[in-house]
Amino acid sequence: MKKFIGVDLHKKTIVICVVDKDRQVLDSRRFYCSEVERISDWFAAHCS
Repeated sequence: MKKFIGVDLHKKTIVICVVDKDRQVLDSRRFYCSEVERISDWFAAHCS
């Protein structure tokens, strides 16, 4: 299944949203920008 990922980067937070080809939201998460390892782990789980 093809997925599209949107990233909204703010000063202190990052919001990541995954949608499919029909624009259905598959997942949406908010992280603090300082949570580099959690963000990396999240991408690794969703971009394979």
